Amino acid sequence: ALSEQDAPAMAILEKILSGGVQAKLYSKLVGGKLATSVSTSFEAKREPGLFIVNMTIPVGGTSQKAIEA
Repeated sequence: ALSEQDAPAMAILEKILSGGVQAKLYSKLVGGKLATSVSTSFEAKREPGLFIVNMTIPVGGTSQKAIEA
């Protein structure tokens, strides 16, 4: 499990993965037409270690392809 000491690194990871159109997840999933939107959240004070990824799959798409990407 993560501790409060890991929170700064997780906050940076969150920005790298979903902090705008140049972010890694956005580029891979939305840019690759596997999702129409993607976001992440990390709340160190609520549940240390819980990192959530949300995405919206386009009509006709499959979540399995997006997850594997």
